[in-house]
Amino acid sequence: MDQMMLMSMLAARCGMALPTTPDGSIDPAALDSAALMQRLGQDNPQLAPLLQMMAAQKANAAARDPVIIDSTANEVDTVADELAALAAQLEAAHSEIKLLRERCDTVAAALGACALCWGREPACRACRGHGLPGRSLPDEALFIEYVMPAVRLVSASRQRSRNVAALAPVTYGAPRTDATPKPLSS
Repeated sequence: MDQMMLMSMLAARCGMALPTTPDGSIDPAALDSAALMQRLGQDNPQLAPLLQMMAAQKANAAARDPVIIDSTANEVDTVADELAALAAQLEAAHSEIKLLRERCDTVAAALGACALCWGREPACRACRGHGLPGRSLPDEALFIEYVMPAVRLVSASRQRSRNVAALAPVTYGAPRTDATPKPLSS
């Protein structure tokens, strides 16, 4: 239905005449629904609260509707490129998390610890907080591969520090303690 015809019918129904231009056609400003509703409210005081409520609902609906931004092709391409970069970063992060979880599970198995919480979470569904390293039997192959090299290094470091202390030079004239080696007699 034509908007002018609809407005004319509404105005006639309410006992109003739409304003016309000097040539006899309906004034386009009269087709503004907000202005027409305002005039209807002025003419009919009983209708005014209803029209105000309708205007408020229309304003609320307009505020809730999403704003559509008219963008150019360059802006769309830029946004698409940014989304692709973010998707790539997200995929890389997921891959890294997967790799780190696998490493954590391997080291936990080598140490005989709970792979989920390492014994630090009382609500852990696997160990109830009792899964500290050494709490369960470690995987022997993983223990030999990951733990034994560290144990050998610590043992060698301790042995080397004992040997160095035994070979420390003696300074004459310094007070002697039990830890100071005795000079060799000539």
